Amino acid sequence: MKLGERKKVEKVIQRIQSNAFDEIDIDTLFTKLREYAPTYSSFKEVSHYLAHNRERDQGITRDELSSFWLTIRFYKEYYETKRHIDIYNLPIWVKKFILFQAERLDNETLKSELGMSGRRLTDYIKSKFKDYKVEGITKYKKSSVSDKDVKIINYLLMKILVKPAFTMEEVFEELTAILEKLSFDFNTNLLSEQRDKISLCIMHMIDNTIFILSDGSKAKCNITSEKLPNTEENYLCMSGSMEFTFEESSGISFVLFNTKLKIEDWLDPMILKEQQKDFEKYQTVYLMNLYINSQFKLARHEE
Repeated sequence: MKLGERKKVEKVIQRIQSNAFDEIDIDTLFTKLREYAPTYSSFKEVSHYLAHNRERDQGITRDELSSFWLTIRFYKEYYETKRHIDIYNLPIWVKKFILFQAERLDNETLKSELGMSGRRLTDYIKSKFKDYKVEGITKYKKSSVSDKDVKIINYLLMKILVKPAFTMEEVFEELTAILEKLSFDFNTNLLSEQRDKISLCIMHMIDNTIFILSDGSKAKCNITSEKLPNTEENYLCMSGSMEFTFEESSGISFVLFNTKLKIEDWLDPMILKEQQKDFEKYQTVYLMNLYINSQFKLARHEE
């Protein structure tokens, strides 16, 4: 890292540890460290958000949204209708779904159940099919399907997995690991004390980001509150929502990442008052037109 860039990061670290920072400082910190985080997937994802926060067509969040979208589509078009799976005339999007499943399922489980890691399984599946992009289909190459391949395809198609793209705990752990790797002078405890405020800044900067999914459709990130199961506690989280192109007037959302930020601690009292009934009644409540006020809470812009 160049000396001038290093000095900028050092000043940001000092402001964070002194509790005298804002979201511009967090933006600076993540974007300056971005190129030094090739193996830190969660940190890299957030830093890419901040560098390209209008539309994103890559990254682990986009992959999770795409996979979730394909999961719902497969369920609607095949599982609900009991449609037969013809691997000699398979829509390319179904193959994409199979590949996403191979990438996302637990490696040790895949090795135990199918005898291959996710990476090896992905390459194996690709080698078994030939795509015909004009027709939008892919075809199994051999004239007969082996028992092994039937088992692999059925296993991956029947496993439904919905999980957060990453956690803020992972982001913070990777941030400190990168600072240590680059030999920055910082106090882990002082930095940790500001973890919640750092999380709030990240959420606000990611809010309203658009994702271009694998089929060209779009999904959007929004700050929401989520009521935890078996509790009345509401926490801030980031949700992704999308409209289905394969079913009229239909859409769905799911949590991209959770936080430990309680709404009563991090929302302006006016929002809590205006949406009190929503927080009591609904599992998920969307929070719109937000900014971080001087009390370091999410407030709503006056329309």
